[in-house]
Amino acid sequence: MKLIIDFKTGSDETISEFESVSYVANGSRKTLTDDLSTFSIVDGRTYNFKGRYQLSVNGSEIKSIALIND
Repeated sequence: MKLIIDFKTGSDETISEFESVSYVANGSRKTLTDDLSTFSIVDGRTYNFKGRYQLSVNGSEIKSIALIND
């Protein structure tokens, strides 16, 4: 799988070999893998995307994400 992150700046980033996204919500660390149906983008939250490499992004920078099963 790969995850495409579209940024509000107009650029995008592809995380190949996507494994998980993790973040802290309500004091608990959450980790999502292949089911992102409960995922929501919150401006003040930092998201850690893990795949072939790791990327940490603040929610205020993210326009949208897409998970593609390739």
